[in-house]
Amino acid sequence: MSNPEIIKNITPPVGYPIIVLFRTYQMQKLISATLKNRNGEEVEIDIISPDKNTNKDININGIIIIPKKPLLNNERYQVDISCNVSTSEEKSIAKNFSYGFNTAEK
Repeated sequence: MSNPEIIKNITPPVGYPIIVLFRTYQMQKLISATLKNRNGEEVEIDIISPDKNTNKDININGIIIIPKKPLLNNERYQVDISCNVSTSEEKSIAKNFSYGFNTAEK
C-alpha cells in the first residue's frame, strides 16, 4: 500500500493480505469477516474497510483482511465475508462472499 496511514495499527510480522474489491462506493458497511483454517478454527485478523477507514483522504473500495501472523504452509483456509453493498437503484442489500484457498508447500 502506498499510504501506511491506513495500516498504522497493524504490527508485523503479518500474513499476506486477502483483498476483496468493489466498484467505487459500492461497498457500504462490513458486517463480518472471518478467516478459518481447515479445522474450522478462526485465524486472528485485522480488517480494513471503507466504513472502518478513519482517513477520509484515502478511498478504499474493498475489504482488506490481514492475518495477524503469517499463514501456515500447505494449509487450507476459508474466507467468509458479509457486507452491505449498494445496487444500481441506490438501495443497500446484504451480500455474503465465501471462498477457500490453499497456501503453497514450503
